[in-house]
Amino acid sequence: MWAEVDAAHYDLNTCLREAIVVFKSFLIALPESQLVVFQDAIREQSQLLEAHVLSRQPVIRHRRMTSIAGE
Repeated sequence: MWAEVDAAHYDLNTCLREAIVVFKSFLIALPESQLVVFQDAIREQSQLLEAHVLSRQPVIRHRRMTSIAGE
């Protein structure tokens, strides 16, 4: 079972690293005139997401952690 977790971690890490490279390439290839438009779009989406998250009830409540055998 741990071998599967290790393999999945490697695959996910590789995908993340490749996504970072593609994103950086996108930013470099993006014309300067579009950078401000892209930045404004990201900020707008972030603000909408923050407003949505703040309006939701907290899923995790403050409480004592349950004891787990072996820990």
